[in-house]
Amino acid sequence: MADALAVLALVGALGLAGLPPARVLLAGLPGGGAGVARPLALLLAGFAVWLLVSLGIGAVTAPWVWLGILAVAALGLGVHRATPRREPAPTARALVLGAEVAFVAFFVLGCLLAAFAPDVLGTEKPSDMMLLHATIGTDRLPPTDLWLAGQEVNYYYFGSYLIGFVGTALGIEPDRVYNLGIGLTFGLSASAVFGVAGSLAARVRPRRAVLAGTVATGFTVLASNLEGLRIVLDHDGPLRALPWFDASRVTPGGIDDFPFFATMLGDLHAHLLAIPFVLLGVALAAHAWLRGPWAGPPAVAAARAALTGLTVGALYAMHSWNVPGAVGLLIAAGAGWWWRRPPQARDARSAMLVVAWMAAVAVAAVVLLAPFLLAFEPGTDGTGAVDDRQDLWHLLGRLGLTQGVLLAVALLALATRAWRAAAVAVGVALLLGLLGASVAGPVLLLGLAGVALAVAARGRDAPTGFAFVLVGAALVSLLLPEVVYVRDAFDGGPFERQNTIFKFTFSAWVLLGAGSGALLAAVWSDAGRTARTALAGAVLVAAVASAVFVVAGPYARTGGFAEPAQLGGMRWLERSAPGDVAAIRWLRDRTARDAVVLEAAGPDYTTAGRIAMFSGRATVIAWAGHHLVWNQDIGRRETEVATVYAGTDPAAARAVLRRYGVDYVVVGALERTTYPGPGLRAVAQLGTRAFAAPDGTVVYRVR
Repeated sequence: MADALAVLALVGALGLAGLPPARVLLAGLPGGGAGVARPLALLLAGFAVWLLVSLGIGAVTAPWVWLGILAVAALGLGVHRATPRREPAPTARALVLGAEVAFVAFFVLGCLLAAFAPDVLGTEKPSDMMLLHATIGTDRLPPTDLWLAGQEVNYYYFGSYLIGFVGTALGIEPDRVYNLGIGLTFGLSASAVFGVAGSLAARVRPRRAVLAGTVATGFTVLASNLEGLRIVLDHDGPLRALPWFDASRVTPGGIDDFPFFATMLGDLHAHLLAIPFVLLGVALAAHAWLRGPWAGPPAVAAARAALTGLTVGALYAMHSWNVPGAVGLLIAAGAGWWWRRPPQARDARSAMLVVAWMAAVAVAAVVLLAPFLLAFEPGTDGTGAVDDRQDLWHLLGRLGLTQGVLLAVALLALATRAWRAAAVAVGVALLLGLLGASVAGPVLLLGLAGVALAVAARGRDAPTGFAFVLVGAALVSLLLPEVVYVRDAFDGGPFERQNTIFKFTFSAWVLLGAGSGALLAAVWSDAGRTARTALAGAVLVAAVASAVFVVAGPYARTGGFAEPAQLGGMRWLERSAPGDVAAIRWLRDRTARDAVVLEAAGPDYTTAGRIAMFSGRATVIAWAGHHLVWNQDIGRRETEVATVYAGTDPAAARAVLRRYGVDYVVVGALERTTYPGPGLRAVAQLGTRAFAAPDGTVVYRVR
């Protein structure tokens, strides 16, 4: 409880510090970007320290972290004093208050979801814990890969770093930081989407701004897909036995994740961590769409361009899959601002202003994130064409189950503004589907995306127009996995499209959700009394349908909330191998940050790597498969670890220990079951016993 309150207080204070810069840089949005003030402040504070450490100055330790936080606080205070005092409009005050309420409420809910299932075990959790702990206390960035001693992390670690940044400031145990990070991301996402949606609605419908923000928040971060409802309705056993995980596995060979599921699952993974900063990018794009890329005094416009570049660059370092969507939104925003100008103002000079802004953003992104770009080697190899896509009918069924509620809102709004064009797009796709053409699905998505962007370009009000831009971007995100896939380690196998489907459909959910509130407010304004009654009923039905799994899923996930809530992520290890926990704490307290510890290697998604991820001390190898996906050469590490634990040649074992600079060797229950035989007795001859737990876990210091 105390740790959660400390995080709430610190990030709340960061939000206050970020509010003055947000009000200046996003002055064109009612509420002054209140919803994204926290992500903005956290990004600025974290980036300042990150850049210094990347350049060899300082470390990710409490003094340096607090220096970054105080710098942002000073910036906020300076901007506040330099800005003329104006009484905020009632709508702006309501949006600021609503963003605060959203952050606190969803932070608490996210922490509760994590606390009733706190074990950092299974799925991607251990690798996420490793990435988080790798950034805490390090004096080098990229950080050392704790599962590949001697190598740097070659993955999107910046989101994990920002969570660790908060935990480091408060001195919280890393396994508790992990679960608090789930709540923090949930709260930041809810606050940001509330602010973005409410601001878009407030520009033309001030009285509905808070309702629009509330609806968008519910649909984006709290709602379930309809597959979750189907699973509940089809299940005839006890609710504890509900196959809740299947809600994210609708597409054959793909992953159909959504924000609430990712939060409930507890994977502190890159795609989840990026959501608040994706929405910061959406807010910056919305401002460019509404006010123009260089709006305001020159210094403010330049600062906004730099922040936009920083956001794009940071998104690449957090989760590069979000960058195409962010860049597309910014291009649409700049082009849309130019297109919506009076015909006489659409001259070469205004076009060059847009081009110059895009160039400035690109330069800022590359320059500011250069340390990451220079060190990172993507594990992808271009794109491939999709030749085995589902037919139109299966695609419609899949999208109905995975994105149905949000797509219904978008298409309803589209129908009120351009029903003839939408009908033509649907009709052409249906005809192609009846003829058996494999391109029917892509044609449908492309046609509807084109209609959405056309509506945005000629829209009657600019804020609703930008909401249609979000719809168009989301439809393109759904289209891409039907046309191309990114070649990665799964290329040529049954899961070659898995990551492409996963990442782009997840982005589509966030974009559709962010635009949903403003779109519903627009539809409501266009509708008569009867239509409004029908619309209210439809929204209520959608909310209930989405809420069924939101209640049933966590109940099944936690076995009926059977265990007491706690935030520590080592509960499973405390029960299964308490000696390992004691050894982890001894290593963390008594050894150098750069010490190398040998432990058992094992297949992905097992308990291998448990010592390294919880102690923050690197091991030789843990999950080999992940490092292959991350484009890292593991050589013969697995075999060489076995040489130490299972071999009978002390000279060969010592050679392995020297090769990887091993300082300590752990022998616990996992090592005994992974390497049964006489070899373990020889390990004691390699060093001196430095620590021994009552249950048999021993740590040897290598001589």
